[in-house]
Amino acid sequence: MSLLHTIREMSRPLTTDRELPPAAGTPPDAFEALYARQMDPWGVLTSPIAQQRYLRLVEIVGQLAPCGSILDAGCGEGSLTRYLVGCATEVWGIDASATAISRARQLVPRATFRCCTLEALDTARRFDVVLAVEVLYYVASVDRAIEKLLSIGRHVVVSYTNRERERLEPQIERWCPARDREFHSFFGLERFGFTVAHLAAPEPGA
Repeated sequence: MSLLHTIREMSRPLTTDRELPPAAGTPPDAFEALYARQMDPWGVLTSPIAQQRYLRLVEIVGQLAPCGSILDAGCGEGSLTRYLVGCATEVWGIDASATAISRARQLVPRATFRCCTLEALDTARRFDVVLAVEVLYYVASVDRAIEKLLSIGRHVVVSYTNRERERLEPQIERWCPARDREFHSFFGLERFGFTVAHLAAPEPGA
């Protein structure tokens, strides 16, 4: 079996699950239906591609110390959240699916979870770090979502897959110019890569 064939097999859950294609304004019910049908519908709990992305995000969180609180927006079943509980004293996760949140509570009992969308999150607090992994291409408005993330996070880090770069990056340019984004391939394969962007409010007049 060739190395390329092995990589394709390992990445299959992330590249062939099109039951819920990235689409602006995806309703919460669609996520709930997806998680109700099966556990780990995205394949991220075991995918080497997802693990590479998560480990890089944990490294970034470590560079943002001191970090007392983290919010994992769009946490799903807690696949990333389970790594974050070692990075801060208080870790929260939110997701639109009640089924996903229930599973996340079992997987990561040390974190606090709430079933709600980013748009519906009602909190006056600010977290030291807010992470939004593969979230922005499902929201109704990228601008409003980023403004919400920046209003609740001292540091805001987002990531997205290579297949969504062309659609998403023009929308985040004002919050993170190209020179400040990190692209990571998967063992040299750009198709399976991902980008990490540290967002910040634009300078006045920009």
